Amino acid sequence: MLTVDANTYKITASRGDDHKIRFTVKNSSGVVYDVSANTFKFTVKASLDDAIGAAKFQRTSPVGSGIDLTLAATGIVDVLIVPTNTSGLAGEYHYDLEMTESGKVYTLRQGVFTVSKDVTAA
Repeated sequence: MLTVDANTYKITASRGDDHKIRFTVKNSSGVVYDVSANTFKFTVKASLDDAIGAAKFQRTSPVGSGIDLTLAATGIVDVLIVPTNTSGLAGEYHYDLEMTESGKVYTLRQGVFTVSKDVTAA
């Protein structure tokens, strides 16, 4: 499982690997928040100014589209990255995690998504 740096929200992933990134959603009091009725998008782009159509990849809920909400009642959102998402990438990109609740969109996290080249590949 990949970790999100608590200070910078930076994520580093190895190119072409399977990854799970776990986010825990909390309310303003710091208490875990049941997000099981909500939908999510995790988007990676080269530039913040790129159109959404130019995104390097996007994962969405439900799990078949890349975001697993099995533990959503406890505030846990798992973003599942598959090899094809990062196989053609290397370097620094930008990501965000958005939640839609009752028609309102909230950006929960935004940061740098770094894809490192792998050693055990051609």
